[in-house]
Amino acid sequence: MDFGFWIAANCSKRFKTDSNTPLSQGMSALITHFGGNRFYERDQNNKIVDTKASTKVMRYFYTTEKGWIDMHHFFRVANWARQFGETLAQGGGSFGEAWQRVTGNASANSYEDAASNQAGIEFWSKYGEQIASGEISAYDAVENFLKDLGATDPEKAPNYSMIPHMIKETPSVTSDDANGLKGEDLRKKFEEWWNSLTEDEQKRIKEAHEQIENRR
Repeated sequence: MDFGFWIAANCSKRFKTDSNTPLSQGMSALITHFGGNRFYERDQNNKIVDTKASTKVMRYFYTTEKGWIDMHHFFRVANWARQFGETLAQGGGSFGEAWQRVTGNASANSYEDAASNQAGIEFWSKYGEQIASGEISAYDAVENFLKDLGATDPEKAPNYSMIPHMIKETPSVTSDDANGLKGEDLRKKFEEWWNSLTEDEQKRIKEAHEQIENRR
């Protein structure tokens, strides 16, 4: 697993103990960096292309212990834990999902959200004081934490070939399990959803995957 992108996002900076400003700025930089995402659409020739809002950010990891992790959720809730404590951070994550449902956000309760929020809290609980004191760099802390979660290449996730290439009105699969939807449970959930699609819908997703892979 290549964690080199953390450097560009200031994750490798060692924060000092004499001021909260560097730590606050570093966490904000990471939240902003991972707020980017890769978005696709089809052009007039039915080819997969990036939308204008698309950014080439490696935002998602699959882990054997918590399933998929969304690093924007991860760092945002880790920062809340830093600022307000674990209980309020947990509440903030739950409120965020509820607000998305109320406002009709297409990603509300997506299957990786709750696990990503919980992972952020656990990360800060384990490494927060060490990062703040300069005992460990944020880069090393994140790398250690994700390795402990069993982070692996996204292609190794059991649902990888079934992931839709475009965001619909509702997520393909939802979950509020803070321990993560993973392994066989993840595969079965996605197979249920996949089997609910028409043959044409399945074909379009498969073709999109092939086009995206060829563009790497």
